Amino acid sequence: MKLNCIIVDDEEGAHHILESYISELKQLSLVGKFYNAMEAFYFMKQHKVDLVLLDINMPGINGFGLLDMLPNKPMVVFTTAYSAHALQGFEYNAVDYLCKPIRFERFVIAIEKALKWAGVHKTDNSFDTVTLKTEGIVLQIPATDICYIESLGNYIKVVTTTKTYVAHMTMNEIEALLPRKILIRVHKSYIINMQQVAKATSEDVLINDVTIPIGKTYKKYFLELLKENNKA
Repeated sequence: MKLNCIIVDDEEGAHHILESYISELKQLSLVGKFYNAMEAFYFMKQHKVDLVLLDINMPGINGFGLLDMLPNKPMVVFTTAYSAHALQGFEYNAVDYLCKPIRFERFVIAIEKALKWAGVHKTDNSFDTVTLKTEGIVLQIPATDICYIESLGNYIKVVTTTKTYVAHMTMNEIEALLPRKILIRVHKSYIINMQQVAKATSEDVLINDVTIPIGKTYKKYFLELLKENNKA
Protein backbone atom coordinates (compact mmCIF):
# COMPACT_ATOMS: atom_id res chain seq x y z
CA MET A 1 0.00 0.00 0.00
CA LYS A 2 1.17 3.50 -0.88
CA LEU A 3 0.01 6.88 0.32
CA ASN A 4 -1.12 9.23 -2.44
CA CYS A 5 0.39 12.58 -1.54
CA ILE A 6 0.45 16.11 -2.94
CA ILE A 7 2.71 19.11 -2.39
CA VAL A 8 1.13 22.51 -1.77
CA ASP A 9 3.75 25.25 -1.55
CA ASP A 10 4.30 28.55 -3.34
CA GLU A 11 8.09 28.10 -3.45
CA GLU A 12 9.61 26.23 -6.37
CA GLY A 13 12.66 25.30 -4.30
CA ALA A 14 10.48 23.59 -1.73
CA HIS A 15 8.84 21.56 -4.51
CA HIS A 16 12.21 20.32 -5.76
CA ILE A 17 13.34 19.26 -2.28
CA LEU A 18 10.11 17.50 -1.36
CA GLU A 19 9.89 15.77 -4.75
CA SER A 20 13.40 14.39 -4.32
CA TYR A 21 12.56 13.14 -0.83
CA ILE A 22 9.32 11.52 -2.00
CA SER A 23 11.14 9.76 -4.84
CA GLU A 24 13.36 8.04 -2.28
CA LEU A 25 10.45 6.49 -0.36
CA LYS A 26 8.58 3.58 -1.90
CA GLN A 27 5.65 4.13 0.49
CA LEU A 28 4.71 7.42 -1.21
CA SER A 29 3.18 8.22 -4.58
CA LEU A 30 3.23 11.88 -5.65
CA VAL A 31 -0.07 12.51 -7.47
CA GLY A 32 -0.02 16.30 -7.66
CA LYS A 33 1.90 19.48 -6.86
CA PHE A 34 0.40 22.93 -6.51
CA TYR A 35 1.59 26.47 -5.90
CA ASN A 36 -1.59 27.82 -4.32
CA ALA A 37 -4.45 26.61 -2.15
CA MET A 38 -7.24 26.85 -4.73
CA GLU A 39 -5.48 24.60 -7.25
CA ALA A 40 -5.03 22.01 -4.52
CA PHE A 41 -8.63 22.43 -3.35
CA TYR A 42 -10.13 21.68 -6.77
CA PHE A 43 -7.78 18.71 -7.24
CA MET A 44 -8.74 17.16 -3.90
CA LYS A 45 -12.43 17.49 -4.72
CA GLN A 46 -11.90 15.12 -7.65
CA HIS A 47 -9.05 12.85 -6.59
CA LYS A 48 -8.16 10.63 -3.64
CA VAL A 49 -5.37 12.20 -1.58
CA ASP A 50 -4.10 10.48 1.56
CA LEU A 51 -1.46 13.01 2.61
CA VAL A 52 -0.85 16.73 1.99
CA LEU A 53 2.60 18.24 2.40
CA LEU A 54 1.34 21.73 3.13
CA ASP A 55 3.00 25.11 3.41
CA ILE A 56 1.21 27.62 5.64
CA ASN A 57 2.20 31.08 4.40
CA MET A 58 1.05 31.35 0.79
CA PRO A 59 -0.43 34.27 -1.18
CA GLY A 60 -4.20 34.49 -0.99
CA ILE A 61 -5.58 31.55 0.96
CA ASN A 62 -3.01 30.10 3.34
CA GLY A 63 -2.59 26.47 4.38
CA PHE A 64 -5.00 26.72 7.28
CA GLY A 65 -7.60 28.27 4.97
CA LEU A 66 -7.25 25.35 2.57
CA LEU A 67 -7.94 22.86 5.36
CA ASP A 68 -10.94 24.91 6.52
CA MET A 69 -12.49 24.54 3.04
CA LEU A 70 -12.14 20.76 2.93
CA PRO A 71 -15.11 18.77 4.26
CA ASN A 72 -13.04 15.57 4.34
CA LYS A 73 -9.54 16.39 5.46
CA PRO A 74 -6.63 14.14 4.47
CA MET A 75 -3.60 13.65 6.70
CA VAL A 76 -1.41 16.75 6.82
CA VAL A 77 2.29 17.32 7.34
CA PHE A 78 2.98 21.04 7.54
CA THR A 79 6.17 22.18 5.79
CA THR A 80 6.90 25.77 6.70
CA ALA A 81 9.67 28.24 7.42
CA TYR A 82 7.88 29.54 10.51
CA SER A 83 7.89 27.68 13.81
CA ALA A 84 5.44 30.21 15.29
CA HIS A 85 2.49 28.39 13.69
CA ALA A 86 3.32 25.01 15.26
CA LEU A 87 0.68 25.12 17.99
CA GLN A 88 -2.06 26.14 15.57
CA GLY A 89 -0.85 23.46 13.17
CA PHE A 90 -1.42 20.70 15.68
CA GLU A 91 -4.87 22.11 16.42
CA TYR A 92 -5.65 20.94 12.88
CA ASN A 93 -4.65 17.42 13.98
CA ALA A 94 -1.53 17.47 11.83
CA VAL A 95 0.60 14.35 11.62
CA ASP A 96 3.75 16.44 11.95
CA TYR A 97 5.14 19.96 11.61
CA LEU A 98 8.40 20.35 9.69
CA CYS A 99 10.38 23.58 9.71
CA LYS A 100 12.40 24.52 6.64
CA PRO A 101 15.09 23.72 5.74
CA ILE A 102 13.78 20.17 6.09
CA ARG A 103 16.32 17.40 6.50
CA PHE A 104 15.60 14.11 4.78
CA GLU A 105 15.91 12.18 8.03
CA ARG A 106 13.29 14.38 9.68
CA PHE A 107 11.04 13.97 6.64
CA VAL A 108 11.26 10.19 6.98
CA ILE A 109 10.10 10.39 10.59
CA ALA A 110 7.05 12.42 9.55
CA ILE A 111 6.17 9.90 6.84
CA GLU A 112 6.53 6.99 9.26
CA LYS A 113 4.04 8.75 11.53
CA ALA A 114 1.65 9.16 8.61
CA LEU A 115 2.00 5.47 7.71
CA LYS A 116 1.16 4.49 11.27
CA TRP A 117 -1.89 6.77 11.20
CA ALA A 118 -2.99 5.13 7.98
CA GLY A 119 -2.50 1.66 9.41
CA VAL A 120 0.18 0.69 6.93
CA HIS A 121 2.53 -0.35 9.74
CA LYS A 122 1.55 -2.44 12.71
CA THR A 123 0.56 -0.47 15.78
CA ASP A 124 3.23 -2.18 17.88
CA ASN A 125 5.88 -0.26 15.91
CA SER A 126 7.19 -3.45 14.25
CA PHE A 127 8.98 -1.81 11.34
CA ASP A 128 10.83 -4.29 9.12
CA THR A 129 13.43 -1.82 7.84
CA VAL A 130 15.06 1.42 8.92
CA THR A 131 15.55 4.20 6.39
CA LEU A 132 18.91 5.97 6.53
CA LYS A 133 20.60 8.48 4.27
CA THR A 134 24.37 8.17 4.37
CA GLU A 135 26.93 9.59 1.93
CA GLY A 136 24.06 10.78 -0.26
CA ILE A 137 22.55 7.32 -0.60
CA VAL A 138 19.20 6.24 0.88
CA LEU A 139 19.36 2.78 2.43
CA GLN A 140 16.69 0.41 3.73
CA ILE A 141 18.42 -1.58 6.47
CA PRO A 142 16.66 -4.61 7.97
CA ALA A 143 16.06 -3.78 11.62
CA THR A 144 17.23 -7.20 12.75
CA ASP A 145 20.63 -6.62 11.07
CA ILE A 146 21.42 -3.67 13.36
CA CYS A 147 23.67 -4.59 16.29
CA TYR A 148 23.74 -1.23 18.03
CA ILE A 149 23.51 2.51 17.40
CA GLU A 150 25.84 5.04 19.00
CA SER A 151 25.34 8.79 19.30
CA LEU A 152 27.98 11.03 17.70
CA GLY A 153 26.46 14.38 18.61
CA ASN A 154 24.26 15.42 15.68
CA TYR A 155 25.18 12.19 13.92
CA ILE A 156 24.70 8.52 14.71
CA LYS A 157 26.82 5.45 14.05
CA VAL A 158 24.78 2.41 13.02
CA VAL A 159 26.68 -0.86 13.41
CA THR A 160 25.14 -3.78 11.54
CA THR A 161 26.16 -7.40 11.20
CA THR A 162 28.08 -6.58 8.02
CA LYS A 163 28.86 -2.85 7.92
CA THR A 164 28.95 0.43 9.86
CA TYR A 165 27.08 3.54 8.68
CA VAL A 166 27.14 7.18 9.81
CA ALA A 167 24.03 9.29 9.31
CA HIS A 168 23.01 12.86 10.15
CA MET A 169 20.35 12.09 12.74
CA THR A 170 19.87 12.48 16.47
CA MET A 171 19.21 9.55 18.79
CA ASN A 172 15.63 10.72 19.35
CA GLU A 173 15.02 10.83 15.60
CA ILE A 174 16.33 7.34 14.91
CA GLU A 175 14.57 5.95 17.99
CA ALA A 176 11.23 7.03 16.55
CA LEU A 177 11.82 4.73 13.55
CA LEU A 178 12.76 1.57 15.42
CA PRO A 179 10.86 -1.55 16.54
CA ARG A 180 11.09 -1.09 20.29
CA LYS A 181 10.82 -4.75 21.22
CA ILE A 182 14.06 -5.43 19.34
CA LEU A 183 16.03 -2.17 19.29
CA ILE A 184 15.86 -0.36 22.61
CA ARG A 185 17.50 2.65 24.21
CA VAL A 186 19.75 1.60 27.10
CA HIS A 187 21.77 4.78 27.49
CA LYS A 188 21.59 8.39 26.32
CA SER A 189 24.26 7.48 23.76
CA TYR A 190 23.30 3.90 22.85
CA ILE A 191 20.49 1.85 21.32
CA ILE A 192 21.01 -1.90 21.19
CA ASN A 193 19.52 -4.90 19.44
CA MET A 194 18.37 -7.29 22.16
CA GLN A 195 18.81 -10.20 19.75
CA GLN A 196 22.52 -9.39 19.32
CA VAL A 197 23.43 -9.35 23.03
CA ALA A 198 26.12 -11.94 23.81
CA LYS A 199 26.29 -11.21 27.55
CA ALA A 200 24.33 -8.93 29.86
CA THR A 201 24.51 -7.67 33.44
CA SER A 202 22.60 -4.92 35.21
CA GLU A 203 25.44 -2.53 34.35
CA ASP A 204 26.35 -3.29 30.74
CA VAL A 205 25.93 -5.57 27.72
CA LEU A 206 28.38 -7.16 25.32
CA ILE A 207 27.71 -6.95 21.58
CA ASN A 208 30.37 -7.81 18.99
CA ASP A 209 33.08 -7.60 21.68
CA VAL A 210 31.95 -4.04 22.45
CA THR A 211 30.87 -3.29 26.02
CA ILE A 212 27.91 -0.92 26.14
CA PRO A 213 26.84 0.72 29.42
CA ILE A 214 23.29 0.64 30.78
CA GLY A 215 22.15 4.10 31.90
CA LYS A 216 20.25 4.53 35.17
CA THR A 217 17.23 6.02 33.38
CA TYR A 218 16.85 2.96 31.15
CA LYS A 219 17.91 0.19 33.55
CA LYS A 220 14.48 -0.80 34.84
CA TYR A 221 12.94 -1.25 31.40
CA PHE A 222 16.04 -3.06 30.12
CA LEU A 223 16.06 -5.55 32.99
CA GLU A 224 12.32 -6.22 32.56
CA LEU A 225 12.76 -6.85 28.85
CA LEU A 226 15.82 -9.02 29.48
CA LYS A 227 13.85 -11.14 31.95
CA GLU A 228 10.99 -11.42 29.46
CA ASN A 229 13.34 -12.51 26.69
CA ASN A 230 14.99 -15.13 28.92
CA LYS A 231 11.58 -16.67 29.61
CA ALA A 232 10.79 -16.94 25.91
